[in-house]
Amino acid sequence: LRVLDGAAKALFALVVTVLTWRLAVGGLDAFSRERMTMFLRAPLWWGYAIAAVPMVYWVAVSWFLAVEAILKGAPAPTRVRKGFEEVGP
Repeated sequence: LRVLDGAAKALFALVVTVLTWRLAVGGLDAFSRERMTMFLRAPLWWGYAIAAVPMVYWVAVSWFLAVEAILKGAPAPTRVRKGFEEVGP
């Protein structure tokens, strides 16, 4: 299961990276074509630039978690402390 967890996190990080790359390409296209909003006449690339900041952060965090899961493995399951009852079927 640890290998599967690392592979899933790496696949997710790859998807996030592709989404961020396409967002950047779209923003550069909107900038180069000087595209504007219909009513406000505001440049469209402003929205792309604002969205790119958290997307880049998301890429960094997702790759960090993927590499951590691959190198260290998933954390061991925690045990219920004494004094607490296990609830469940």
